[in-house]
Amino acid sequence: WLALDAPDAERTISVRIVDVNGALVAQHDGWPARGTKPTSWWKAGWQVRDVHYMTVREDATPGPASLNLLVYDSYTQEVIPFEDGQLKITILPVTVGS
Repeated sequence: WLALDAPDAERTISVRIVDVNGALVAQHDGWPARGTKPTSWWKAGWQVRDVHYMTVREDATPGPASLNLLVYDSYTQEVIPFEDGQLKITILPVTVGS
């Protein structure tokens, strides 16, 4: 992450794998940097490395999927839009299963 400004609230990061039908295959939600760098501490210009581990559901349908990122207010649960107004960013396509 690169903080363009100091956030005015706590934000939770949601990393999700979603299949082509929109079914949630895996998800991890948490504060940045495994909870060690809450956004309320951030200052403009800070760079924060953030790693999320997920386990794909055993009953997930094999095939194409996407890795998505959402950010939401930790207390109100309101999804925070990105600069372009989108509620999620698709980071890259993935394949579920072998």
